[in-house]
Amino acid sequence: HPDTDDWLGRYELFDLIEESFEGYQVLLMADCCYSGALAREVADRETEYYYAALTSATSDVESTGNWTFTDCVLTALRGDGSLDTDGDGAVSFQELADYVVKTMKHDEKQPADYQTTEGFDGSFRLATVKDLARGKHKRR
Repeated sequence: HPDTDDWLGRYELFDLIEESFEGYQVLLMADCCYSGALAREVADRETEYYYAALTSATSDVESTGNWTFTDCVLTALRGDGSLDTDGDGAVSFQELADYVVKTMKHDEKQPADYQTTEGFDGSFRLATVKDLARGKHKRR
């Protein structure tokens, strides 16, 4: 909450990343009320970093008390093949973002949000798809 002393504002978060992070690609995910503010900052920020933000809610909406967003992220990171819509054997950021938006709208009646800066490739691989029936990677 912005009225407490330990609250970290979104601008300060981005400034800290850009002062301390030695990489160039940054992936932010947030599962909380008004988390879409991160996505809005990514959309508006002029930076040399390549950002992507995926959030459980838009900047003007309280988030559900359920763990639907986090479950979506875990499903992707576990390599669930149902998210691999292009059949390339991997779950990408874009595939996860599409899945989150669809699932949050359907299951929670809540808008989720995501945004990337120019330079962040939506095909960024988050996980290799696993063939759960055999415990092996799918071959394509």
